[in-house]
Amino acid sequence: MSQELGAIRQVGIVVRDIEKAMKVYENVFGIGPFQIFELDSEKLKNVQIHDMTGPLRVKLAFAKSGDLEIELIQILEGKTVFTDFLSKYGEGIHHLGFLVQDLDLELERMKASGIKVIQKGISRGKNKYAYLDSEKTCGVIYELIQRG
Repeated sequence: MSQELGAIRQVGIVVRDIEKAMKVYENVFGIGPFQIFELDSEKLKNVQIHDMTGPLRVKLAFAKSGDLEIELIQILEGKTVFTDFLSKYGEGIHHLGFLVQDLDLELERMKASGIKVIQKGISRGKNKYAYLDSEKTCGVIYELIQRG
């Protein structure tokens, strides 16, 4: 029996210049203000990318548009699912994010459905996340987010 993930709560957009992108979203579309975070390997715990780990540094900017969270993502260092996306497609919508109560349970359910994890970790010390290899089957990467 299928189970619904619920409403989409986040749209993640990979950009090359986060400052420039924020200005466009704020000035043209009225989305903002943005909260900016710069995260590195120290703040992003237990990150696994395609079964590998390594140093990384990203700049993230978050703003609300109604109930939807807009996440702008700029890679500063390292290889991630975002650098893969940027080199393959350029800037654009990277993922749709769903909030879940129990990330581990949902990942087991995805695994049983044949959907693999391409990156996972803990962000900002408390939020568990996982990006799924759903691009070929769904046309976009899904992210599951468990807020801490």
